[in-house]
Amino acid sequence: MLFFDKQFLESLILKGEIMYKIYFWAFVFTMTSISYTMAQPVTQYGALSTNANQILSESATPVQLKGLSLGVLEADSRANEFYNANAISKMIDIWNAEVVKTSVLFKNTTDFLSNLDFYKDNADLAIKVAKAKKTYAILSVKATGAALDPDAVTALSEFFTYFANEYKDSPHLIFELLESNESSWTSLKSSQEALISAIRSVSEHFLILVGTPSFSKDLESALNKPIDAVNIAYTFQFSAGSESISDLSPNFNTYSDEITAFLQAGLPLFISKLSTVHSDGGLQSANHYNTHNPENANEWFSLLEAHSLSYVVSEFSDAYKASAFYGIKESPDFDQSVAANWSMLSLMTESGAYIFEHFTEKSPSSSSSTAKSSSSVAKSSSSVTKSSSSITPPSSSSQAPIFAIIDDFTDKNNQANTKEYWYIFTDKNDKGKSTVANEVSGNNYKLVLDDGTGNYAAAIESFILNKGASDNDPFVAIGLDTKKNGSTYNLSECVDGFSYKYKGVAHSFKAQLSTVKDYNYHFVSVANSTVWKTVSIQFSDFEQADWGKTVAFNPAAITAFHWEVKASPLTGNLWVDDFYCLGGDLGINPASSSSTSPKSSSSVTEPEDPTTIIAHSKLQELSVSFNNKTRQISLQNPSSDRIWVDIYDMQGNNIMFSKELKQSISLENIPNGNYLVRIRNTKNHRVFSIKLH
Repeated sequence: MLFFDKQFLESLILKGEIMYKIYFWAFVFTMTSISYTMAQPVTQYGALSTNANQILSESATPVQLKGLSLGVLEADSRANEFYNANAISKMIDIWNAEVVKTSVLFKNTTDFLSNLDFYKDNADLAIKVAKAKKTYAILSVKATGAALDPDAVTALSEFFTYFANEYKDSPHLIFELLESNESSWTSLKSSQEALISAIRSVSEHFLILVGTPSFSKDLESALNKPIDAVNIAYTFQFSAGSESISDLSPNFNTYSDEITAFLQAGLPLFISKLSTVHSDGGLQSANHYNTHNPENANEWFSLLEAHSLSYVVSEFSDAYKASAFYGIKESPDFDQSVAANWSMLSLMTESGAYIFEHFTEKSPSSSSSTAKSSSSVAKSSSSVTKSSSSITPPSSSSQAPIFAIIDDFTDKNNQANTKEYWYIFTDKNDKGKSTVANEVSGNNYKLVLDDGTGNYAAAIESFILNKGASDNDPFVAIGLDTKKNGSTYNLSECVDGFSYKYKGVAHSFKAQLSTVKDYNYHFVSVANSTVWKTVSIQFSDFEQADWGKTVAFNPAAITAFHWEVKASPLTGNLWVDDFYCLGGDLGINPASSSSTSPKSSSSVTEPEDPTTIIAHSKLQELSVSFNNKTRQISLQNPSSDRIWVDIYDMQGNNIMFSKELKQSISLENIPNGNYLVRIRNTKNHRVFSIKLH
């Protein structure tokens, strides 16, 4: 959890030059729900289909997708740690994946059914994040056991139809039926025909990828007896550390010739998994950790580009193996909370750095300067090398953010943009006697109030906590339900969490989940503040008390939000404003047409103290102060690293670019107005807003 003065705006600023002009004032001031979309694959291509040997967009144009795969879901796997909204978002925003693949393990029917809830929950999370990011998702089953018996086919049919029903109206989901070591195409074909029939009973629109024998190496068997079905493509997989394009397939043709023959026969092909290392994933235990082969990989990528074949690269995790992009440590400890880590070469395996450059086509930021390796397609040299040159300002790019304003109270009423209503509740029903000073209004209280500056927000005024005859601690709270009034939106789309602005007493921000039955709701503790402060909360920040049952946090199950003051302090006030969903647009509209214009700057009262201290406990090296009288930004703490400053106006124009901050920087020549300031070194960055006047 991060506390800052409007710091959730840092998602609007990239660690390098802004690639697109983004109307930043919308994020700070507007009342309407806005979604920015740039190069979002599902928006661009829509529902996918096949015709002859091509995969086509909704407008019938050929499509080539380039994506990344998470690790296979299985019990106690390190790869499971990357099944979270933050990591999956980085696959899309930082690595530029157009498709995200999630796979579940099938050993046998008993084992599969015993892990079914685990598989469903985690796979569904990945699919939801991809949907929120308007990116394609592949759901796959990796079958490692014997040929599937009828019980296994039934279990998998139910698994696939569950997701087909969940996403029958969404064009982003792709099914990959079986990644199987089965060598008999007759057996594998029969099983997959049954699975196709099950999915098609729900919807005809899904693109379905059909596995070929021997972990998708044997195309010739499928070529001789293709499946009679529409909107399907066949899969092929390779590992460049074990196979070159001139190696022989199980049918004694070169892989290159086999792929060409398959396409010439008019059958569509999708490379559903590739790696640049040994076929076992580059396991250290098998002495295969150092098997990254960029020469073979370059040839493979050239072949894929020549045929415009879609592909997915494995794997996005920090498991200790060569194929894992962050798998550099025997005891993995990749810190997912540090934004800069995701693009830092020094934290990647050779394969990870190679693939990162292939997907981003530029040098990523690192703890030291990195020379771009000649590792992309059609280049011959192999390794990623560290440069000894002096450090230059880091840069990166990503897609523009998506967000929704749940409410900012500019319409001065208690209905949020989700069509739900704000309310106040106390411990009255628990025999408590806590009170609030808010005026009674109908069946509740008037809670949308002027804070004295012309700014409206939700507030509990002059509460008094009184336990009365209750056996529990006294409390008062602000509440906002979800979906009670018939709105259709999914809070799982808020993949970057929630943010809101507050001032007043310490409190708990609670998410009430329908899956919690004992009132042990998930919460985040928020410290008191005498001035307006913004807090940004990710899903992983929520916790539960140790007295109740532990339940996995699922944003889709949120039925209400609570801002609760409990036990202490006994008296005080609490104000809440600017409640945002980060990472999804929710498809909501403003509650009032007045929400279409930005808040006037006159509604914000400047603090009497001209110095605004910008501090963060985890980033002390980037702690600075801004003095409006002298118009200077100054370092608060000595730093051994070089620090740069970027300043942008509210239309995204760069006013000051990469000016080094040694002690202080003068803003004397910058006109009065609102600006966003980014402070960054080679490892981290942070953003805050200032007003020059």
